[in-house]
Amino acid sequence: MEDSSIIDIELWRLISAYLFVLILIFKVRGITRQKTLAIAAFRMTLQLVIAGYVLTYLFELSNPFLTLGVIFIMEGFAIYTIYKQAGTRLSVSLKKTIAICWEWASFFCLGWRPGRFYRE
Repeated sequence: MEDSSIIDIELWRLISAYLFVLILIFKVRGITRQKTLAIAAFRMTLQLVIAGYVLTYLFELSNPFLTLGVIFIMEGFAIYTIYKQAGTRLSVSLKKTIAICWEWASFFCLGWRPGRFYRE
């Protein structure tokens, strides 16, 4: 899949830009929680790289059922994160409401229409 709009960035350039931004944020802004932010930035980068490879593979397969399966798994993790970040114990009815609202919102945001994403 050759595309002239894709920019290939060498690894050393990506790392140097990444480090420059981290140093700039820590030194110029005077942030004191460097270790926590550095770990969070590393985790974020690793997650984005893995997600990029998974999505590239998924889109090359062009299987609507597999795509929907991955979407539901991602949504499950998102709902779990909402529960975890609440900071307090949530009732079962509130958990159900959050899950239903999240799923319906995602469904409508995708603008689902049969055949829209996959043409036979």
